[in-house]
Amino acid sequence: MLSIIHGEHHIQSRTALTQAITAAQNQQRQIEHVEPKNLEPAALNAQLHTQSLFAQPRTVVIEELHSLPKSKRKEELIELLAQVEEQPDLDIILWEKKQLSATDLKKFPKAKVNVFVPTRSMFAWLNALSGEQNEAVKAKGNALLHLAVQSDGEQFCFAMLMRQVRLLLEAKEGSAPPTQFKTISQAKKFTTSQLLQLHRQLLLIDEQQKTSASVFSLSSQLELLLLSL
Repeated sequence: MLSIIHGEHHIQSRTALTQAITAAQNQQRQIEHVEPKNLEPAALNAQLHTQSLFAQPRTVVIEELHSLPKSKRKEELIELLAQVEEQPDLDIILWEKKQLSATDLKKFPKAKVNVFVPTRSMFAWLNALSGEQNEAVKAKGNALLHLAVQSDGEQFCFAMLMRQVRLLLEAKEGSAPPTQFKTISQAKKFTTSQLLQLHRQLLLIDEQQKTSASVFSLSSQLELLLLSL
């Protein structure tokens, strides 16, 4: 059986991957991790058609195959997975950090697919971020942050804020593609100094959380940070 776990909610998708591996281990399956970066089609083909030494059922885990640069090798690897016949002694788990398109998924019609994406609350909060602060903007941003934390969790909110600040900095520097017009428009609501300060403070919060140096929860630190703009 082929299982595909994908989507940009990395915390939920990684949790699903961990749970799938644990379930396989509890079934006494042999876990084999395959690194696709330098993987050749012949090697993958051999991996998928080789039995374990003691004829033990196997679960092969492949991460970020679709994130490889476009190439003939990548296409051949994907084609090999798509052609693997269902076998009782072989399970394949494909984990992708991005959400696969309908075209990508169409190549795996028999796969069990689980997608994990940020909620609308998350995007509503991120899209409302602004360096042009007043009491109404702060109150709205704070309310949206609380909703995002409730729906997606504080860790993912932190990760997505880090990503959004990076995208806004790229837009501010003029390196964002024209297709990202929403990000380019939002970047105009910040000064470069504000975005750099946000980035520095997020790195500091990350360090404090890792070392338990703060008495505040992560969501409280995010709230205080955004209120300080």
